[in-house]
Amino acid sequence: MPDSGESNWLRNMFRKHRKAFSYLEHLIVLHALLKPGWKLADVVSFVARLHLKTKTSTNVVQEMGQTRLEDYRSRWLDALEKQGTKLARLNGYGDLYASLYRYDRNWLIEINQGHRIPLPRHQPKVSWRKRDVDTVKALIALRNEGECSLDAPRFSKNWYLNQLKHRAAIEKHLELLPLCSLFFDRYCESIFEYQVRRISRVVVKAVLAGDVLKRWQVLKLSGLSEERLTEEAKNFLKELLGI
Repeated sequence: MPDSGESNWLRNMFRKHRKAFSYLEHLIVLHALLKPGWKLADVVSFVARLHLKTKTSTNVVQEMGQTRLEDYRSRWLDALEKQGTKLARLNGYGDLYASLYRYDRNWLIEINQGHRIPLPRHQPKVSWRKRDVDTVKALIALRNEGECSLDAPRFSKNWYLNQLKHRAAIEKHLELLPLCSLFFDRYCESIFEYQVRRISRVVVKAVLAGDVLKRWQVLKLSGLSEERLTEEAKNFLKELLGI
């Protein structure tokens, strides 16, 4: 056996503990303690037939003394009336609670059930209704400001969020902001709409300058390509612009 200062699984196994040991270590111990030819099935069957003794509670009222017990009960009831179960235990009556729990547990548990005072809930620091209204007003102002601009970047959800003061809070709590969610669903620009706007910008400039552009020139000036073009944008070029 190793020295007492060293850790040893065999010594630890026979101490009162909550550690888990390998099945191989258990087999080694069984092989050392049982007779030759033992079978694991016999060991399991033997253990299954054992009946654990249930712990019986002692008559703690007599051990403590009836007079002292009545005094403890009276003081605890007074504390419950003033503060409730949890606050009484935390605010100066912890030792009284511990004594009753040790010597008169059944009475303590029963009496505490009827004196629970629900703790006040913390009021939310943010009025999400107000934030929803204020934010959607800011979003509408952003949309109105850039609605007629052909040169603006894509008005995506991320673009709108990046313009807001509380971007992270808005994005994380959209389920609490129904007006903002409705705005994003209705007014965020899709890829098709953005491509059409980019094409329109190039065509408008060409018309004002009196130029006639071919299809590949429109795509190049728009920063697009045939591969990236959506079907809706292709139809826009073909049917509305004739190219």
